[in-house]
Amino acid sequence: MTLTVLFDLDGTLVDSEQVAVEAFRAAFSECVGPGRAPTDELLAMAGLPFERIVETLGLPPTMAPSFRRHSVSRVHTVRPFPGVTAMLAALSRQGVGLGIITGKDRGRAEQVIALTGLGAFCSELVTPSDPPAPKPAPDGVHHLIGRLRGTTRDTVLVGDSMNDIRAGQNAGVYTVACTWGAGRTDVLRTAGPDALVESVAELETVLTTRLGARMNGLVR
Repeated sequence: MTLTVLFDLDGTLVDSEQVAVEAFRAAFSECVGPGRAPTDELLAMAGLPFERIVETLGLPPTMAPSFRRHSVSRVHTVRPFPGVTAMLAALSRQGVGLGIITGKDRGRAEQVIALTGLGAFCSELVTPSDPPAPKPAPDGVHHLIGRLRGTTRDTVLVGDSMNDIRAGQNAGVYTVACTWGAGRTDVLRTAGPDALVESVAELETVLTTRLGARMNGLVR
């Protein structure tokens, strides 16, 4: 049995909101024309595959490839949130299995993970490009648990959106909502996560407590 922590990517491990907003506005201008791009609505649906967001907002399908092209051109500005790399390193040293479950397509997710160095700690990845049904379905969570040789009882899922929390709940794992991403605190509370944290340091404390004695020595 392996203690396992699964993370959302954007808004949880990496600060990519500005890239997403700029790419969305550029794609909107290119594919729709003048007017206000619905960026608030985009952020409210964080965690969903972009095609589903486009469909829900009634935007043209051409937005998806345009958005991805503009995102890739800005990806060099994406950084891990302060404290994230040290936290992942500490978890990895303790033998915790680490995985990422994201609404970003595999190509861009792998690019972000490589550029930010997160791949040194997170060995497994599930994206909407893969066979498991995307969040909020539990399929990707169960897939990662299997790959990391964990169990639902000993798994924690951390994310910044309603879809992250629902995916974890649907899979039967312990859920932690973080407030430094796109999700609003009041909205995240309504999802009923097992814990809600406002800083990486607070997240580390929750993980230490939840994962128990084998996590002794986890430091920031």
